[in-house]
Amino acid sequence: MKFPRISVPSLVLIAFMFAVYSSFARAQNTDLLDRLADQLEEKEDQIAQVEEEIAEYQEELAEIGEEKQTLQSTLRELNLSRDRITAQVNLTQQEIDLTTLEIQKLSLEIANKEANIELNNEALAETIRRIDQAEAQTLIETLLAYDNLSEFWIEADDLNQFNVIVQNDLVELAELREELTAQKKEFETNERDLMRLRNEFQIRGQAVDANRQTHDQLLQVTQNEEATYQQLLNEKVRQREIFLAELSSIEAEIQIAIDPSSIPDAGDGILIWPVDSVRITQYFGNTQFATENPQVYNGGGHNGIDLGLPTGSNIRSTLTGTVIGTGNTDEQPGCYSYGKWILVEHPNGLSSLYAHLSSIGVSVGQTVGTGEIIGFSGNTGYSTGPHLHFTIFASDGVQLKRLGDIKKVTGCSNMTIPIAPHEAYLNPLSYLPEL
Repeated sequence: MKFPRISVPSLVLIAFMFAVYSSFARAQNTDLLDRLADQLEEKEDQIAQVEEEIAEYQEELAEIGEEKQTLQSTLRELNLSRDRITAQVNLTQQEIDLTTLEIQKLSLEIANKEANIELNNEALAETIRRIDQAEAQTLIETLLAYDNLSEFWIEADDLNQFNVIVQNDLVELAELREELTAQKKEFETNERDLMRLRNEFQIRGQAVDANRQTHDQLLQVTQNEEATYQQLLNEKVRQREIFLAELSSIEAEIQIAIDPSSIPDAGDGILIWPVDSVRITQYFGNTQFATENPQVYNGGGHNGIDLGLPTGSNIRSTLTGTVIGTGNTDEQPGCYSYGKWILVEHPNGLSSLYAHLSSIGVSVGQTVGTGEIIGFSGNTGYSTGPHLHFTIFASDGVQLKRLGDIKKVTGCSNMTIPIAPHEAYLNPLSYLPEL
């Protein structure tokens, strides 16, 4: 049997050197880490301030939404929406900056941990080397190196304890490095997501620029006269009545059999709400508003629900699916229909329509996930205020048609929109979570 030949001073020296080098590795980036911590705190304060600013805009926009639509309220809504979206773009940039700082901080911490692991490996290697040297000697030679047997066993025990400590520390540091590496990947993923969000907000900003053009056009056409603006609204209502009557006659003639087994039974939470804040301004079917205002819905009931929200608000896919159509009926002057719209087909036999958008953030053929942002709310098409028109179809019944290919439709012949037989329209509230 062979025993290690090693002295207590040697063990102490190894442990001391490891502690010193380990402390140095931990402290070498302390100043930079402290500065990053200060920057992170400052960035978090900036984010909180911007969030407060956005909340204030939201409150003002909600108040405007409750007012009767006038020229001045419309202009004010456009201006506030632009300010709100600008603040949201700023918020996203601040969040990107925050994540970048967190990644930098995490990278330094990982570097420190890796340095500690390397030093730990060196200390362990030195211990093993000394053991190997000791094992090369015979038991007699080893014993003769000590004054007495008691000293020999004490030092042997010290060596074993030291070896256990080093190995345990190595395992601990390896686990920390693995954990921090995983966190770094998570932060990098978050950064990519935030970059995507910034692009989305930039698209929303483009939509507000379009609304600003509407702002300028309104002033130009109305000469800032409320009476002229109300005349324009009345003309939109009249043209909308004509269009809906023609569309209703087309859909009444569509002969598509809907298999009841192809759609899910009504149930709470089959779909998610397509907006972050739910405020229903018009329900599905023959609601009181629909029946009392035949000039708006032609007395046939409302084929979806309307959700009131400011221009530029997030519009999310109600369920995983594939974008099968997008369009903009405003491209044909005098077509008072959906404005900018998106149609998504879902794997459960349902399809969802999102209309009156300010901008579209997806393309035909794209797969979208549940809750993914696909566009931003607006006031395009026939709309008496910013809102989302949300319709659910039985997928078997809905089809995209250029209206002029079916029959002449006043003002909209060149437009392609989703159309369906009346029985293919389903009540969205039958599938959405209860409020």
